[in-house]
Amino acid sequence: MTVAARIGLIVEQPLLQYQLRALLQEAGYHLVYTLSPEQISAEHLRADQVHLWLLCLSENSEHDSLLDQLHTDSDIPVLIEDGSEQWIDEDGPTPRQHRLIKQIEKALPAELEQQPVAELAVNPILDKAQQLSQQANGPVNVWVLGASLGGPEAVCEFLAALPDDLPVAFVYGQHIDPQFNDTLQQAVSKKTTMSTKVLASGDVLRHGEIGLMPVEQRLKLLPLGQVIVLDEPWPGPFSPSIDCLVSQTAELYGTASGCIIFSGMGDDGAKGCEVMQSSGGTVWIQSFDSCANSAMPEAALAVTNSAFVAPPTQLAEAFAQQFSRQ
Repeated sequence: MTVAARIGLIVEQPLLQYQLRALLQEAGYHLVYTLSPEQISAEHLRADQVHLWLLCLSENSEHDSLLDQLHTDSDIPVLIEDGSEQWIDEDGPTPRQHRLIKQIEKALPAELEQQPVAELAVNPILDKAQQLSQQANGPVNVWVLGASLGGPEAVCEFLAALPDDLPVAFVYGQHIDPQFNDTLQQAVSKKTTMSTKVLASGDVLRHGEIGLMPVEQRLKLLPLGQVIVLDEPWPGPFSPSIDCLVSQTAELYGTASGCIIFSGMGDDGAKGCEVMQSSGGTVWIQSFDSCANSAMPEAALAVTNSAFVAPPTQLAEAFAQQFSRQ
């Protein structure tokens, strides 16, 4: 039976983390972990589902001791790469990329039956990310607001109680009929002085702004806050997919990310909350008794072990206290 090689990726810079993740997935490898050095725990090092650790640190990294930790606490092979240069070139695959794939093949356990490595191809999304990253400074903190039935009222109550100068960029995923997305934007705008818009390709997430998800087309978050809308539907049964949105945010922003699951039917968001917690992000949940429908919050709470649960106004008070200290 052929088994895809499983790699644990540790990279300091978010943009390089995203580029390497895409490069390795395109080559046919399975990424078990994509982490920053700060997110590494003893549990990660004891995990037996990783065949190889790929450590990518900059020349002046403050995490040099991580290499010793990997060698001491784990029997898994470690491959080290320079983390001070970008991995994606707009002209296509580079010798450096091909060299990395060959080094991974050599470093993997000999007994591992590997899948054939795919040919590297130009990734238009990453090319676009490079262009946009030269034009904007990304947000420090990104939080997802996820909701369905009864959600707009709860989210508006939360936003109305927030100050508008917090160092946070919000992305709002609401299950809604596409024709009412502009109406939702207007309703949210009436409750907050923060800028609110339905996100489109080329937009950049910024602190003090709220980006609403498009409903019919999938939105892709890129490093440094860039946004691209793909000509394809959201995965899964819900549009927009809160699971997809929360997972993307967690994987890109790690400990600087979070999500709040508001009122709604179904369980969309629960899987994303698991990814958020495992990436070091924060999960908050609207209290059941304040929901028009508590199914989504209940599903999220069932898979998390440290979520803060409260009504919308109290969530806002705690949120303001947390970020006003920054």
